[in-house]
Amino acid sequence: MKTEIEKRKKFFIQKSKEAFQEASFLRSEITDKEKKKLDYDLLSSSSVSSCIYGLISGSCYSERASELMKKSKAKLFYCLDQESVFRNREKKLSDGFTFENRELFFLFSPLENFIKFNHNFNKDLVSFIKGEINLKEKDFVKVIKDYYK
Repeated sequence: MKTEIEKRKKFFIQKSKEAFQEASFLRSEITDKEKKKLDYDLLSSSSVSSCIYGLISGSCYSERASELMKKSKAKLFYCLDQESVFRNREKKLSDGFTFENRELFFLFSPLENFIKFNHNFNKDLVSFIKGEINLKEKDFVKVIKDYYK
């Protein structure tokens, strides 16, 4: 029988693969102007304006952030990490990512959640999205495996 830690590790390994897909999508989809706004030193997973979508568009609640999340087909999920639950970032869930007329949930894209696992990797992540370096899915999976060692 798998322990709770083994279940979480398996869950987040799968989410790390989705995070790679989401980062790859952003790399190809965002404009050069938006890429210039990405700054590792400003990246903060607990800020509406400095999270990955906040840096790109000014706010993770912006129309542009919603558009990118929808186009990326990122599956938003309730984060198992308690730290995230208490960071007071609430998004309204809706089918069309309009964030209207629904109950409030703490929701994160796979990439948004992944950013919290290894801050040392985030510099490479930002460089990858900007097109400055290449990364592979296995690089994302390794972050999770190392986290659960």
